[in-house]
Parts: sequence; C-alpha cells; structure tokens
Amino acid sequence: MKVVIDANIIISALIGSKKTVELITSGSFTILAPKKIINEVRKYKD
Repeated sequence: MKVVIDANIIISALIGSKKTVELITSGSFTILAPKKIINEVRKYKD
C-alpha cells in the first residue's frame, strides 16, 4: 500500500507522537511525500 503524507505528519512525528513514529517506521506501506515537504518542515523548525 502507498500512503501520501504531508508536513503535519512529519512534524507530529518529530515532536513526539509515538503512534505516528510507529506507523511511519513500521514498513507496512510505502510512504510518498511531495518534494516541497522539506521546506515546509524547515519553516516550522523553531
């Protein structure tokens, strides 16, 4: 299965949502994200 994620999911994992981290790292599916997601995450890093 392929799953498309956005910046909100990445930020949620980075700030400590254990369930989100478990889902992302489970390997049960292929994660797809837009190229601009890196810039979006950087925008909210502080």
